[in-house]
Amino acid sequence: MRTSVLIAGALLALVLPGGAGAEEVRFGRVHILRKEIFNPSVPGHNRFPYTWVNALHYRTRENVIRSALLFREGDPFDPDLIDESERNLRHLGFIAFASVVPADARPGEQDVVVETHDMWSTQVSFEFGNRNNEEAGEDANRIELTLEEENLFGYGKQVELSYRRSEAGSGFGWLVYDPQLFRSRWTLQVYDAGRSPGRDRGIVLEKPFYSLVSRWGVRAAYVLDSAEDRVFANDEEIGTLFREFRSEGAQLGRMFGPRHRKLLARILVARERKARSDFRPAEEAALDTVISPTEEEVRHAAIGLAVGFFRFREEEGIDYFDRVEDVELGGYLGLTGGPLRGAGGRARLSSEGEVAAKVREHAYVSAFGTVAADRLEGGWGRTSAGFALRYHQRIARRWAAATRAAWEEKWRAEPGDEFFADGPNGLRGYEERSDAGVRRFLVNTEGRFDTGLRFFTVALGAALFFDAGGAWDREEAVRFGDLRTSAGIGLRLGLTKTRDAKTFRLDLAKPLEGGGARLEIALGHLFFMGRPFSDFRRPVEP
Repeated sequence: MRTSVLIAGALLALVLPGGAGAEEVRFGRVHILRKEIFNPSVPGHNRFPYTWVNALHYRTRENVIRSALLFREGDPFDPDLIDESERNLRHLGFIAFASVVPADARPGEQDVVVETHDMWSTQVSFEFGNRNNEEAGEDANRIELTLEEENLFGYGKQVELSYRRSEAGSGFGWLVYDPQLFRSRWTLQVYDAGRSPGRDRGIVLEKPFYSLVSRWGVRAAYVLDSAEDRVFANDEEIGTLFREFRSEGAQLGRMFGPRHRKLLARILVARERKARSDFRPAEEAALDTVISPTEEEVRHAAIGLAVGFFRFREEEGIDYFDRVEDVELGGYLGLTGGPLRGAGGRARLSSEGEVAAKVREHAYVSAFGTVAADRLEGGWGRTSAGFALRYHQRIARRWAAATRAAWEEKWRAEPGDEFFADGPNGLRGYEERSDAGVRRFLVNTEGRFDTGLRFFTVALGAALFFDAGGAWDREEAVRFGDLRTSAGIGLRLGLTKTRDAKTFRLDLAKPLEGGGARLEIALGHLFFMGRPFSDFRRPVEP
């Protein structure tokens, strides 16, 4: 009897996974297939202009592709690493298509084939007109010319040169970004935007949490951002104010837990300097307002904890044309807090959470919420909160629907730190900066249609949309019956072979309360599906 039991145990050990007799399978040869932007074997792609585009483009080099993989030849075989390596390759803005699949198998080895198709990585952009930037406060009649190369000579490095001119002045800017510094997981970004008046420059060295199997994340950054802001009160521009923000900080993070359930712990230190000066009242302003110069410096140290669970799913035709979309499912909850020194501060606290779920086939809902506050010696200081709910669904092969509702609010906000409910900020059809306040509510719903027509590298689509929203100052009562609304039609041009496969949109919107229609032109959708893992792993804002 004892002999029979021992024999049975030995047999089980041989056949059960992980048994002593089981042979460990490792990654064998990794074959890299690098394809051009246009495949010459496709009918029509073996002639001008497709062959010229291929000839002018430097194909991504093999070492760049290998550096994005999460495995090496000889590592223990893990199918999850194959899936995540494929997602990593798709996240490179200069890769249009990526496939990582098992190939030939030998005793104890599993070969893998990696196939990538490049995107056109050189871009020239020209912006003009009187569209202002909500955050930077740039003034009107701005002209900007930008030349950008995101895959320099096939090495995956990004270089950008720009020239900007406005009523306030002119200047040259530049940016250099290396996503694989010395073929490592470290990234380096150095930039100077050449803004006038003011500056926008910085340097960021980072080792991000590049996958679910990452353990350590490190970041060090220096930022100088100064500009002339337009200041509003009761929806009226009351003047301009020069402000400067300088920040130095570092943070270290450690991720724990099994692949799909994570605990992330972070520590960070930062020093910030804020200054406001040179307030100039607007000549036509009805309010007699004076904003005195101020300057403050704060030091902040914090500990952050976040827990999350994540899954992934592949989709097509929701946010992009002709591209596999990695839908991030799951959720997380995080809390960050620590002492605040300077400007009467005692502590800085923040919390955020996000959840995304599949509700039916090709339909997804996501919710995101955040709150941040400074605790001062005399009570609470600057505080902000926001919540957004989004729904996306691919209704048919070429039809998709998307809806967003968002609320944002600030307490004890500084002058010039308002929300805007206007054309560039989600309420299409209304004049820029026509509605400002410290509270904002927006609802956007879109029906997106892919016509199936392709012109060279551009996919042609269309949209029907409805927007509603408003902004209120602190003393104003929020009445949702007073929301401004608009509706319209849009043209969508999917740039299928350029960086990140972005969508260029032209929206013609008509305010339903009256007034003429306005054309809004922008790059990218107003909103996208929730991305809980991307938000979970991004650096903490000081």
